Amino acid sequence: MKKLSTEFRLLAGLMFGLALLLSAGWQLYRSLQDYRENSLWVAHTYQVLDQLYEVKSGVLELESIQRLYFITGDDVFTGQRDSKSAQIRQAEKKIAELTADNPRQQLIYKNLQLKLNERLNALDRTLQIYQTEGYPATRKHLISGTPRLIMEALMVQISNMEEEERVLLQQRKIQVENNFVQARNIGILVLIITLAGGALLWWQFRRDVIQRSLAEAAVRDSESLLKQILDILPVGVLICDREGSLTTINPGAKLIWGGSRQVNLDQYGEYAGWWPDSGKRIASDEWALARTMKTGETILAELADIRCFDGNRKTIANSTAPLRDDKGNIIGGLSVNVDVTDFTATERKLRAAAHYDDTQAKAQILFTASFERNKIFASLLSLLAERHGYQMSALYSFDEWYARFRCEASHGLARDIPREFELGEGLLGQAALTGKSNSLDVSRLSMQTGLADFSPRHVFMIPVVYQEHRLAVMVLATTNTVVAGEQAFLERLAGQLAVALHNLRQYNDLKMLADQLRTSSDEIAAKNQQLEQASRMKSEFLANMSHELRTPLNAIVGFSEILKDGLMGNLLPQQKDAAADIFHSGKHLLALINDILDLSKIEAGKMQVNLESTDIASLLQASLQVIREQASLQNLQVSAKIPEDLGNVWLDEVKLKQIVYNLLSNAVKFTPEGGRVHLSARRIEGYQVAGGRFEHYLEIMVSDSGIGISPESQAELFQPFTQIDNSLSRKHQGTGLGLAMVKRIAELHEGSVSMSSIVGKGSTFTVLLPWRTAHLPGKFTAAQPAPVTSTASSLGNGELLALVIEDDDQAAEVLRVQLESEGFRILRATTAEAALGMAEEAHPDLITLDILLPGMDGWEFLERFKQHPLFASTPVVIISIVADRGRGLSLGAAHVMQKPIARENLTAALSALGFCNDPATDNKTALIVDDDPKAVKLVSTQLDSFGYQTLSALGGQDGINMARQHKPDLIVLDLMMPEINGFDVVEALKNDTVTASIPIIVLTAKQITPEDRLRLNGDVKKVMEKSDFNHGRFIGEVRRAMTGRGK
Repeated sequence: MKKLSTEFRLLAGLMFGLALLLSAGWQLYRSLQDYRENSLWVAHTYQVLDQLYEVKSGVLELESIQRLYFITGDDVFTGQRDSKSAQIRQAEKKIAELTADNPRQQLIYKNLQLKLNERLNALDRTLQIYQTEGYPATRKHLISGTPRLIMEALMVQISNMEEEERVLLQQRKIQVENNFVQARNIGILVLIITLAGGALLWWQFRRDVIQRSLAEAAVRDSESLLKQILDILPVGVLICDREGSLTTINPGAKLIWGGSRQVNLDQYGEYAGWWPDSGKRIASDEWALARTMKTGETILAELADIRCFDGNRKTIANSTAPLRDDKGNIIGGLSVNVDVTDFTATERKLRAAAHYDDTQAKAQILFTASFERNKIFASLLSLLAERHGYQMSALYSFDEWYARFRCEASHGLARDIPREFELGEGLLGQAALTGKSNSLDVSRLSMQTGLADFSPRHVFMIPVVYQEHRLAVMVLATTNTVVAGEQAFLERLAGQLAVALHNLRQYNDLKMLADQLRTSSDEIAAKNQQLEQASRMKSEFLANMSHELRTPLNAIVGFSEILKDGLMGNLLPQQKDAAADIFHSGKHLLALINDILDLSKIEAGKMQVNLESTDIASLLQASLQVIREQASLQNLQVSAKIPEDLGNVWLDEVKLKQIVYNLLSNAVKFTPEGGRVHLSARRIEGYQVAGGRFEHYLEIMVSDSGIGISPESQAELFQPFTQIDNSLSRKHQGTGLGLAMVKRIAELHEGSVSMSSIVGKGSTFTVLLPWRTAHLPGKFTAAQPAPVTSTASSLGNGELLALVIEDDDQAAEVLRVQLESEGFRILRATTAEAALGMAEEAHPDLITLDILLPGMDGWEFLERFKQHPLFASTPVVIISIVADRGRGLSLGAAHVMQKPIARENLTAALSALGFCNDPATDNKTALIVDDDPKAVKLVSTQLDSFGYQTLSALGGQDGINMARQHKPDLIVLDLMMPEINGFDVVEALKNDTVTASIPIIVLTAKQITPEDRLRLNGDVKKVMEKSDFNHGRFIGEVRRAMTGRGK
């Protein structure tokens, strides 16, 4: 009974151990299966995130493509838009498939699908609006904010799905980690169970041997059961005895190692293995089982890369423990191997990819940091040795003239290695010849690689090729374990090196060309200097010649106009016609000279644009009036389309007139009888102008039904002194300067001129000028006249005095006749110095100034004259050949006019200054307030002769009452009156809103003191003493007071 009881206990113990091992093995198998399944779920989660990113980026790219279509109008973007929409739909479908197993994600997906459809429909709607209603409606639709809200809602749904997937990803990563820990723990448990079982069997065997012989049978049974357990375990188990001989290798171990081989522990080194971190081969005494047998230590889950007996490579987690007898002596060793190749491969690939990318980035920095080939090569090989363990390497560059490779850089090589080889010679030559990389596994061979006498694990030969051009070959040797993708990484690095070598060659070529260009530039600069000197001489000649020609022309034009207008007596009709012919011919010749001078100023960069607020409609209508007479003679139909509300634009009014007049004159000149000429203007948006830099532009178009211009002649149209046909130049007078001036003046305004024409049907010229609504500081000058106030004449008889500063007798005589016809008394000074003295003595009401004077010139006179406090308000009109309007106005001139001055222009300038204004006096009423009936009668007579209806008041209070009742247009007031004097009347009228705007002229016998003038300052137009009263002066002051007023 006792014997059976012992066997029973032994069998029970074995069965219990077997059950534990089976359970542990099954749990280990399930853990590995769960690990694999959870790894797949992690990959599944990344797929969902990728598709969500595809939808998000696709929608943003679709918006960008549609905006490009709106901006450019190019139909190629509609194709790209359809393609991108299809990609988004495909990604949406993929998301639905990937999240079909997740009800929560399906719910979010429904909302995502809804918002995505809304966004795509909104984009389709925007496209429809653009195609049917245009860009402004599209912009209004976009500004409404609805598309942005839809987009934000879509982004929220995508973010929700991404957040859900990230939560799942975190959970699944935790599950993968738990599975790995569980597998490791089960492996440890199996090891413990095996150790325990082995110890139990060993103890039972020893006990049975000692106690009875039948124990051997029980031990054999136990070993048989243990073998069965080991046979079904999914891990490799190896057991050795105290001598190191492997006594047990289970099927799991054979499956891992690809076979079995019993060797002594001293021969354990034939088992090929490498440390994963360093790639160094594991020595025979470094294996875990060898260390356990020598030291008795227990090692858990030590990773090792192995080469199996069948040639395959794997990664194992190796756990070992010593086997001891009851006295603690080591009698054997146990090794449990778990194949973790799949687990570590993924991690290794990720680390390797990141490592490769980092190396490529560092290499790119090396390639761009230097222009020295040797330095780039040496740095690259050092980088590969440091980061990838290529202890020995070389780089051979190709000499295409000799078809040989020469070593330009090496790392860790002896000096006596071969430094050259031919194309096709050896393995290196073959790699260079074929352009294909070679990878040699030489871990079990001793090879002569041309590098050194050592046994690397891998040798790579990587050709460096750029667009089928051989540049170099890299040879790299390493003793580390080479993972998948290493060769591809080296080939990518070789591609980077090829681009860097190509760029370096281009840099060297560019440097050589730059040296050649520098030499050529010096020669060109010398020639340009000669051309600039010739150009300056030409400009100086044109300026001097223009001045010499215009001086006599001024007299011809001026005196012929005086004769024509009858200022020097009436002429016979034939004499008047002759004077008119002289006048028009002189004006024509003067215009040609002015064009030549203006063109030379523009080409020399001396022409300035004086910006001022200009009424475009009025300017264009005035330009039309100039050419209507000639057009009517040719029976031409002249039409215009000029909006009345076009408004004012800041530009150079004089130069714009030149542009419009030149274009209209050409249109009339080259349009046959019975044709048509049309002028139009409008404001257009900046985006409608190719290359437009301003928000709006002024577009002026002049079209005609004339002879037209051939395409080959249009290129020469805007060149100076050029006419497209000599026969036309004979038929139509002209110098060929008009269109050249138009083009250059437009460019001075930062605008442009273009034209379209059909031979025999007509031409259209288009001028585009920036629409400026205010003066902008910069290269433009704002033309603002100096403020002008009324000045009192120093002449006792009330006549207006004009001081004419002119050294030319003929020009002075023309001005004398014209000014006297306007009621001025004339003083003349031939020098600026004399004029200063005469001005201080005579106090003129007006000064006309020539610039080109002997001694002190006109500019210096103007500056000194305006600094004098007595003359700060005296108007100065510059009348000179040199008419720099911007400079003259900045120095205080009231007007700047160019010789010869036409009478109507002079009259207009004087009217602007308040000298010759004759405001309409019909239905005008004047109130005379004076207690002296004789004075009232005298003033009434003067005003009646001037066309006024007069009212009279003989006292201050009566004057106030009548002013409030009748609201006269003008009040003439005496200061010295009983009861309510003139000062009280002024104060009462100015404090009343009804009468505050009525102009008041004070006419009094009172001696006016400075305090009186200060008291009246700002409230009256003029203060006159009765002792100085005369008709001319009084009516002149009335004119000034009433200028610009209407009933």
